[in-house]
Amino acid sequence: MKVGIISLKELEYRLDSGAPMRLIDLRKPEEYDAGHLEGAANIPFDQIRERIAELEGDTATVFYCSRGGNSLLAARMAAGRGIPAYSVANGIIYYRGRHMVRN
Repeated sequence: MKVGIISLKELEYRLDSGAPMRLIDLRKPEEYDAGHLEGAANIPFDQIRERIAELEGDTATVFYCSRGGNSLLAARMAAGRGIPAYSVANGIIYYRGRHMVRN
Protein backbone atom coordinates (compact mmCIF):
# COMPACT_ATOMS: atom_id res chain seq x y z
CA MET A 1 0.00 0.00 0.00
CA LYS A 2 1.26 3.50 -0.85
CA VAL A 3 1.80 6.26 1.73
CA GLY A 4 -0.01 9.54 1.17
CA ILE A 5 1.65 12.86 1.99
CA ILE A 6 -0.66 15.69 3.02
CA SER A 7 -0.03 19.31 3.84
CA LEU A 8 -1.28 21.05 6.96
CA LYS A 9 -3.74 22.93 4.76
CA GLU A 10 -5.16 19.65 3.42
CA LEU A 11 -5.30 18.19 6.93
CA GLU A 12 -7.14 21.26 8.19
CA TYR A 13 -9.62 20.91 5.31
CA ARG A 14 -10.21 17.26 6.22
CA LEU A 15 -10.68 18.15 9.89
CA ASP A 16 -13.13 20.93 8.95
CA SER A 17 -15.14 18.57 6.75
CA GLY A 18 -15.30 15.84 9.39
CA ALA A 19 -13.67 13.30 7.08
CA PRO A 20 -13.27 9.96 8.86
CA MET A 21 -9.66 9.48 9.94
CA ARG A 22 -7.55 8.48 12.87
CA LEU A 23 -4.92 11.01 13.98
CA ILE A 24 -1.74 9.75 15.60
CA ASP A 25 0.64 12.17 17.30
CA LEU A 26 4.08 10.58 17.39
CA ARG A 27 5.72 13.13 19.67
CA LYS A 28 6.74 12.55 23.28
CA PRO A 29 3.93 12.71 25.86
CA GLU A 30 5.10 16.07 27.22
CA GLU A 31 5.00 17.57 23.70
CA TYR A 32 1.54 16.10 23.14
CA ASP A 33 0.35 17.49 26.48
CA ALA A 34 1.62 20.96 25.55
CA GLY A 35 -0.58 21.00 22.44
CA HIS A 36 -1.98 18.54 19.92
CA LEU A 37 -4.56 18.30 17.16
CA GLU A 38 -8.17 17.71 18.15
CA GLY A 39 -8.95 14.01 18.42
CA ALA A 40 -5.34 12.86 18.13
CA ALA A 41 -4.11 9.86 20.08
CA ASN A 42 -0.55 9.91 21.36
CA ILE A 43 1.66 6.98 20.39
CA PRO A 44 5.26 8.11 20.81
CA PHE A 45 7.44 7.17 17.85
CA ASP A 46 9.63 4.92 19.98
CA GLN A 47 6.53 2.77 20.70
CA ILE A 48 5.05 2.59 17.21
CA ARG A 49 6.59 -0.78 16.26
CA GLU A 50 5.08 -2.46 19.32
CA ARG A 51 1.71 -0.72 18.96
CA ILE A 52 1.13 -0.66 15.19
CA ALA A 53 -1.36 -3.56 15.46
CA GLU A 54 -3.70 -1.20 17.38
CA LEU A 55 -4.17 0.74 14.14
CA GLU A 56 -5.18 -2.11 11.84
CA GLY A 57 -8.38 -1.63 9.87
CA ASP A 58 -9.72 0.39 6.97
CA THR A 59 -9.76 3.80 8.64
CA ALA A 60 -7.33 6.28 7.12
CA THR A 61 -4.58 6.93 9.64
CA VAL A 62 -2.79 10.28 9.61
CA PHE A 63 0.54 10.39 11.41
CA TYR A 64 2.20 13.61 12.49
CA CYS A 65 5.26 14.65 14.41
CA SER A 66 7.19 17.88 14.88
CA ARG A 67 9.02 18.04 11.54
CA GLY A 68 7.68 15.20 9.37
CA GLY A 69 10.47 12.60 9.39
CA ASN A 70 9.07 10.25 12.02
CA SER A 71 5.56 10.51 10.62
CA LEU A 72 6.79 9.39 7.21
CA LEU A 73 8.56 6.37 8.74
CA ALA A 74 5.48 5.44 10.79
CA ALA A 75 3.19 5.83 7.77
CA ARG A 76 5.45 3.52 5.75
CA MET A 77 5.34 0.96 8.55
CA ALA A 78 1.54 1.15 8.69
CA ALA A 79 1.14 0.98 4.91
CA GLY A 80 3.31 -2.13 4.92
CA ARG A 81 0.67 -3.75 7.13
CA GLY A 82 -2.16 -2.71 4.80
CA ILE A 83 -3.29 0.30 6.85
CA PRO A 84 -4.29 3.33 4.74
CA ALA A 85 -1.61 5.75 5.95
CA TYR A 86 -0.73 9.41 5.51
CA SER A 87 2.11 11.56 6.76
CA VAL A 88 1.77 15.28 7.43
CA ALA A 89 4.49 16.97 5.38
CA ASN A 90 6.95 19.03 7.43
CA GLY A 91 5.21 18.22 10.74
CA ILE A 92 3.15 20.50 12.94
CA ILE A 93 5.86 22.45 14.73
CA TYR A 94 4.58 25.76 13.32
CA TYR A 95 0.87 24.95 13.17
CA ARG A 96 -1.25 27.57 14.92
CA GLY A 97 -4.62 26.71 13.40
CA ARG A 98 -8.01 26.31 14.99
CA HIS A 99 -7.67 22.55 15.47
CA MET A 100 -4.82 22.78 18.01
CA VAL A 101 -5.76 21.83 21.56
CA ARG A 102 -3.57 23.45 24.19
CA ASN A 103 -3.56 22.34 27.81
